[in-house]
Formats: sequence, structure tokens, C-alpha cells
Amino acid sequence: MDTLSVIVRPKPNMTNTKIFLLFFYSLTFGFTFGQTNETSKTFNSKIKDLVKDSSSQFYYPTLLNKIKSQPNSITKEEIYYLYYGQLFQTKRKGLTFVDNPEYGDFMKNIVGKKCNKAIPLGYKILNRSPVQLTTLLHTNICLKDAEQKDTMNLTNRYQLLLDAILSTGDGSTKETAIKIANSEDDEIIKGAMGFLGGQEMLDTGNNKAFSVWTKDGKKLYFEDIWAYE
Repeated sequence: MDTLSVIVRPKPNMTNTKIFLLFFYSLTFGFTFGQTNETSKTFNSKIKDLVKDSSSQFYYPTLLNKIKSQPNSITKEEIYYLYYGQLFQTKRKGLTFVDNPEYGDFMKNIVGKKCNKAIPLGYKILNRSPVQLTTLLHTNICLKDAEQKDTMNLTNRYQLLLDAILSTGDGSTKETAIKIANSEDDEIIKGAMGFLGGQEMLDTGNNKAFSVWTKDGKKLYFEDIWAYE
């Protein structure tokens, strides 16, 4: 299935209330988890060890250079470590717009279907954050809508990234929750899985943080690993 075809255009920017909750959520859980059960951070610790080790093939600067200089040769495994490794490069707590000041204008142009304005902003964000899922998806869609050439191999990058994220779980339970490194990525991933709409709630369990989507009696679980850093 072409995952691009099942994604709907985004809603307008997040409300101030949701932004506040995301900041509160990340700060609260970051403080709590830092003092309690360290086993909840095992996944993050393994990623951090590899992306911070200059002798590792997954050393973050090496991967960043490769995806920029050789976009056609990047692998799913390298995308995996780029995506989760980004957590240890900044202090943004999983909030895309903190690192990318262009993000607000990018999303306004996406919502307004002004692809000619959105595309250069998307490229600017992706040059800084090459596996920013929401930007990657909508820049890709805009390129198709504007009939512009995909010079950065974004279609393949999006598919590799989606596959990498979905390799962490099927989302059917807390134990098999899909791990996300950005607060808004669950909306893109659930759409790609055909889980459109639904209601979101925040939940916890075993010192972990979850975004849980409910629709027609079904639930889809995402583990917010960005909340631990």
C-alpha cells in the first residue's frame, strides 16, 4: 500500500493548551523517570551508546553526513539510529518547533495548500533534521502535488523511516507500543496504519509514558520515549 495516499492534510497548528500539556508532560516525566526505574530507559541507553560513540558505524555525525551527501544509499538501519539518535543531540524534549523555527510557517503553508512556499521551508528543516517525520511526509506530498522532482530521495527516506519506527512494535498493547521520538509523530504513523481519527489520551505504566489513541473500541499505543530525556 502506498502509505502517502492514506495520510490526510493536517489540522491547523496545535492549540496553546496542547502545547502547554506537551511541555508539562515532558518536564514532569523527565524528572520522575530520572529518579525511579532505570530499566524504562534501556532502549534509549542502547541508542545513546551507539550514536555517541565515534568508533560506531551509527555515530550520529557520520549518519547525518551520509544522509546529506549520499541520500540514495542510506539504509533502514541507519535511518533507525538517526531517528532515535536525534534525542541525544538537543534539549528539545520531542517538540519539533523548538529546534526548527520555520516549522510554524511550514505547517501554515501546508494547511493552506501553498506548496511552492512550503517546499523550501521543508528542505530547510530537513537539512537540519533529516528524519523529521511530519516535515518529511508533507514536503514529499507537496513535491508530488507541485510536480517537482524529488532530488533528495524523500519518498524512499519516508518509507524507510516509517518501516524503522514500526519495527519497534505493533501498537496493540503497552508492551508492544510503537516508540516515537517526536510528540507529533503518532498522528502520522497511525494514519499510515489506517487508524484515522480517534481520541488521544496520555497514559503511564511501569514508569513509561504513552500516547493512546482510541477509536471504535480499538486502541493504538505509542511509547513517548522523548519524555525520558
